[in-house]
Amino acid sequence: DEPTIALLDELDLTAATLGNHELDRGYAELERLRDGGCHPKEGCLYTEPFEGANFPILGANLTTTDGTPAALPYSIDYVDGLPVGVIGVVPSNTPDIIRPDAIAGLQFEDEIAAVNRTADSLGALGVRSIVVLYKGDIGAIDGDDPCPSGDGGAAAIATSVSPDVDLIVTSDGDRHFNCTYTDPAGRPRTVVQGASHGRILSVADLVIDRQSREVLRDRTVV
Repeated sequence: DEPTIALLDELDLTAATLGNHELDRGYAELERLRDGGCHPKEGCLYTEPFEGANFPILGANLTTTDGTPAALPYSIDYVDGLPVGVIGVVPSNTPDIIRPDAIAGLQFEDEIAAVNRTADSLGALGVRSIVVLYKGDIGAIDGDDPCPSGDGGAAAIATSVSPDVDLIVTSDGDRHFNCTYTDPAGRPRTVVQGASHGRILSVADLVIDRQSREVLRDRTVV
């Protein structure tokens, strides 16, 4: 895990989202990988001290049982002077697929509610270009269509979350897809995922209007 964080630091990663596997060894270990420090039993195996991640690890829908945020909900990057908000959400069904002791004291809010609330917060800050990172699959593929209907997985999120969100990047399974879904305002929205568990990357180029700070979605290139 430490070498993975170190590699991502070297790649100048600007944001990442939590998935269920980031919690496999418990929240305390996640905090250590994020913030730095030596493992309580194994010490520091590679560098001393381990400095942690230089990038934010996001989870807008992850809180402690008393409602305190357990991860940053969003980050803001400035690209050529224009603010781009990034929201991360962890799968809300994580309690169904991970050991209970690993997530003791944590609770997982509905992803759509968390994205909508966080998008509103970014909008209040004047951020008009927003990307969502979500560790979830696109849903069941019907036949040869790589972009199934929006009734499951990330496809459901793509059709339901706030129209303020301009792009959704997912990361579950080994399938590559570049899909377009209609958001609640009737506008097209792109959903992408790389292939082979991240061995093949997807790149989405967004064009932002300097006056409105809005993404010109008809000019998105994937």
